[in-house]
Amino acid sequence: MSISSIQSRQNPRIKHLVKLRNRSERNRHNEFLIEGLRELSHALDCQKPLKELYFCSDYFRNDEAALLIDKAQELTIPLIELTPSVFDKITHRESPDGLLGVAQTWETSLKEIKLSSNPLLVIADSIEKPGNLGSLMRSVEATGADALILCNPITDIFNPNVVRASQGLLFSLPIVVASAEEIHTFLKENTIHLIATTPQASTHYWDADLRQPTAILMGSEKDGLDEHWLNQADTQVTIPLEGKADSLNISTAAVLTLYEALRQRKG
Repeated sequence: MSISSIQSRQNPRIKHLVKLRNRSERNRHNEFLIEGLRELSHALDCQKPLKELYFCSDYFRNDEAALLIDKAQELTIPLIELTPSVFDKITHRESPDGLLGVAQTWETSLKEIKLSSNPLLVIADSIEKPGNLGSLMRSVEATGADALILCNPITDIFNPNVVRASQGLLFSLPIVVASAEEIHTFLKENTIHLIATTPQASTHYWDADLRQPTAILMGSEKDGLDEHWLNQADTQVTIPLEGKADSLNISTAAVLTLYEALRQRKG
């Protein structure tokens, strides 16, 4: 496949890429941006089809970038070479590595989650900051949990900052956005125990039985979980804080609880 080039910052395709930074544009076109060698490599490894791949070889840091271009050619992904000036307009990073792709967004329903024989899920309610959501994806993926279920997310999973913070691991992790009602029904149908994390609980997370099919419920750092979620939970647990901090980053709280679940299941 031949490689085309763009040298004008006013090119309509370049303007379209800039607009994809906005959620409304991503929703309108069902497209999102993937920037960076690591993130794009994960996307291709997980067979997420790229619609286009833009690159600027002046910013390549090693031979791996050129190898990614070769792989994209083998997959017949349209390649567009940009000048440094044009790439500077579309990049979302202070130190770009010269690679940016456009991919199709996707939707996953709860019914499409493939549960293991002893499911371990994370449910996150009202996550606001893209960095926190991306870090949470990394934590959930690292522990081998079945899926991450999002309820009332303030930011969308295709936000460029979410993609970056996840280091591209959102491509290998089943992620679902569902309503509270849909989640409750799903948990009941699959007999999954709901564990809510809250500072008000009297049970430490390591004292809860996490060996059974479990969904760990996390709230936002700002507001925590509301009464509706707390009333729906089968068990409430707390992560004790010994210092002056009154909360933990959601990713940190999730990984503590997830690894405790793994410890119990392998013990």
